[in-house]
Amino acid sequence: MDKISSDIKQPRIPVEINDIQVNFCKNPLCQNYGVPASTESQVKLHKSQKDCYKLSSGSRKPVTKLICKSCNELFPVKSNQGIWDELQRIEEYLKETPEVSCPDNSCKNNLISIKLGKEFYQSFGKTKSGSSRYRCKSCKKTFSVKQSTTGQKQPHKNNLIFKLLMNKSPLRRICEVADVGMATVYAKIDFLHKQCMTFVSEREQRLIKSNIKRLYVSVDRQEYIVNWTRREDKRNIKLSAIGSADNETGYVFQMNLNYDPCISPIEIEENALSVNDYNAQYAYRKHARFWLNGDYKESVKNSRSKKTNGSSLSADISATYKDAISRDDIEESEALYQVQKLPQNGMQIHSEYTMYGHFFLYINCSVVLKKSDSF
Repeated sequence: MDKISSDIKQPRIPVEINDIQVNFCKNPLCQNYGVPASTESQVKLHKSQKDCYKLSSGSRKPVTKLICKSCNELFPVKSNQGIWDELQRIEEYLKETPEVSCPDNSCKNNLISIKLGKEFYQSFGKTKSGSSRYRCKSCKKTFSVKQSTTGQKQPHKNNLIFKLLMNKSPLRRICEVADVGMATVYAKIDFLHKQCMTFVSEREQRLIKSNIKRLYVSVDRQEYIVNWTRREDKRNIKLSAIGSADNETGYVFQMNLNYDPCISPIEIEENALSVNDYNAQYAYRKHARFWLNGDYKESVKNSRSKKTNGSSLSADISATYKDAISRDDIEESEALYQVQKLPQNGMQIHSEYTMYGHFFLYINCSVVLKKSDSF
């Protein structure tokens, strides 16, 4: 049975998870920058033993905050577990595909790749679909290695559809030009996405093994509006993505969207209610990184009282900055309004967790870019 989030005796700040601890002063000019706050209660400690942070007077509210005693910087406490979970999601593409070997678990060649060649395997022609067939020299069994296009009826149209997609052709125009149905286009999109991620994975695994001491990158964020699909509900879905590019070579790293298509919102909501997540402070929730229905309703409620007057551009900009400073969580850049909604399939993620995961992806992997003609 899951433990109740609000009933668990929590540490002063979330504990470090797999070398991830983000609860420290964010002022780069401060001596406490990068120095994490203590997880232990400071009440009974001697003055000399206390750390350089104090909990804000508003820490009983859903957003727990810390104040740096050195520079008075106030910052929200974040869930290290939530950041770790998000990191695991966005680095999934980097996992290497298992090497093809003899499928017989009892064979001594079971874990020996076919890439090692004639000493272990013999080429044994092709299947009707064109897949390469091999015979294991140890157990004499034959097996085939499927091509990426195995099962496709019109693989010769992949290149054309890919070019049309990259040139932003409308889907109906793609159907006309390629002479295919809409179902085929969607299937091709899934296939092409998988191929692109395999390609990027191979390249960035090589970057991980590079060795450059310092990397200068530029970072930007992009918002995406997903149009309504039913006349009965014309609210849009607003997502955001963060991307980085190397300043010297122009190499663009992965762009991460604050959306997880593999998570069931119904299951997460049910579990959040069962563990009483709504009564726990955000940083101590089991599902801290997800936008729950209650979070959405609270955001809509708050946004109603923070509408700009629209009298001028400068007034709107000023109001935007004022709104950012007044937010309970200064790191949460997104706010959902009444004209927006959460995705029905998959779950939207708080954008700051995606941002943290994006940066930790390259920090943890020690990704650095090596100047080479191959990139």
